[in-house]
Amino acid sequence: MTVLPSPNAIGAHNIIDISGNDHNITLRRKSGPEDTRETRVISVDGDDSDIRNETEYRIVLQSGTHGNNVVSAGDVIDNGSNNVTRIDLDL
Repeated sequence: MTVLPSPNAIGAHNIIDISGNDHNITLRRKSGPEDTRETRVISVDGDDSDIRNETEYRIVLQSGTHGNNVVSAGDVIDNGSNNVTRIDLDL
């Protein structure tokens, strides 16, 4: 999935909500201005998925999630358990 930059969007809403289990998802970033606000996130509420985040947006693994493998250019907040996260991508 390609995320279009929208640094002037109004409101604190999620970029995407990922629900369910056993997904293989890659989020890419279209060129453009970086969104530096902290209010919009990628929310994950599911288990055993591989998620690669090539955007600046923060990933929030919700309470109760487990077994997700996350590689991210943005920060990762792990409110679940037994999730593997790596923050090693550069924009």
